[in-house]
Amino acid sequence: MTNDVVLLVEDSDEDVEAVRRALRVTHPAVQLEHVGSGGELVPWLIASQRPALVLLDLNMPGLDGQAALQAARERVEFAEIPIVVFTSSTRSGDVDRAFEAGASGYLVKPLSFQLLQQSLARTVTYWLTKAEA
Repeated sequence: MTNDVVLLVEDSDEDVEAVRRALRVTHPAVQLEHVGSGGELVPWLIASQRPALVLLDLNMPGLDGQAALQAARERVEFAEIPIVVFTSSTRSGDVDRAFEAGASGYLVKPLSFQLLQQSLARTVTYWLTKAEA
C-alpha cells in the first residue's frame, strides 16, 4: 500500500487552497499536509511519516525553498523523498540551481486553475505510481 501523503511547502494561502481544491478533484485519497515556510520542511520530515511527494515553493520569506531543498538533501534519510519545486519562477538560473541541489522535478505554477489541476494531476500521479513500483 502506498503512502498518499503530499507535503506542500508554501507561504501563500491562496496557492495552498488552490492546490487543495485541485487535488480534492483529481486525487481524493491524497492527504495534503502543509507547512508555510522553508524552515519548517526538515522539522516536519523528522517528526512525520515520509510523504510520497513534497511540493516546494522557492520564493518564501525566511528560509527560502532553495535553502530548504539543500537542507533536506543534506540528510541521508531524506535522499529518496521526491521533492518537486513548485514555483512561479521561470528563471533558468532557478531551474538549474534547483536540480543541482537535488530537486526531483520543477513545476511552474500555471496561471489558470484548470492548468494547475492538470499539472498537479500528472505530477502527483507520476510520483505516486513511482512510489508503488
